[in-house]
Amino acid sequence: MKFKYTELKETYLEVKKFLEHASGEKINSLNTKIVEDLKLWGDDNYFLLIEFIEKYDLNFEKFEYDKHFDSEGELVGFKTFILGVFKLPVLIINNLLIKHISIKTYKKIDNTLYDRTNCKKDLTFGDLILSKLNGEFTLREN
Repeated sequence: MKFKYTELKETYLEVKKFLEHASGEKINSLNTKIVEDLKLWGDDNYFLLIEFIEKYDLNFEKFEYDKHFDSEGELVGFKTFILGVFKLPVLIINNLLIKHISIKTYKKIDNTLYDRTNCKKDLTFGDLILSKLNGEFTLREN
């Protein structure tokens, strides 16, 4: 695949603006992930993708949502709810107090409370740029 520099730059800026507007977060890298970095979970990433596909008239027939993202129902199950109730006091103390005392301790507690193991392959800013350039769903690694 070969693209002109101006086309790459224009697409980069357009997709960056789109994602920053949708997420309220700054994009710092092509490796910025939709869920992990932009914090767009469940319906948020689903509606973001729908808007992205429709806005740029892309073919996402080969895209398998379940391979990349958890649906809203998977995020808020009974087990997650019960565990969340028990973790809530620690989360509040961690975010309001410990975060300002020791960032190292804060991160250690935060990583312990959240199970960040996820077998899903999060989409990146770079994946969306390449998809827009190709007019269809494309991962950068391919």
